[in-house]
Amino acid sequence: MLPARWCRSAGGGSGGARPDMTEASRSSGLEPGLDPRHVAAMKIHISRVRSGPQLDMTPDGQFVEPPAETPSEKLLRYGVMVAVLAGLAAMSALALWVAFALIPVAIVAGLIAYGAFRWRLWRLSRSAGGQVRPPFRHPFAE
Repeated sequence: MLPARWCRSAGGGSGGARPDMTEASRSSGLEPGLDPRHVAAMKIHISRVRSGPQLDMTPDGQFVEPPAETPSEKLLRYGVMVAVLAGLAAMSALALWVAFALIPVAIVAGLIAYGAFRWRLWRLSRSAGGQVRPPFRHPFAE
């Protein structure tokens, strides 16, 4: 809430302006001690918010052609494209390397799971009073 001495309805002598402001800062809307560059930056920011295309025309009604692309701009564009493609190739190579590194891990995990399954079957058949077979012998190889 503003103090009453700053409000117009309070009957201040200078039309509600702050008493510590100079005439120039009152007219520009700036408070003393602020940097005018802040306002310039705000104006640039506000002007970038505009919507719609801008048309450049000459006084005789012809459209202005955009300037031709310089060789350095072309080089920069191609360099960025090459860098992006190289990054994508590196990421895909890394993903493929991880996938190939996990294949032996999956094979070992599968062998351990198969051995544990056969061991449980052997213990179950032994505890149930059935025929006792070694856990890693094929069931039909008798």
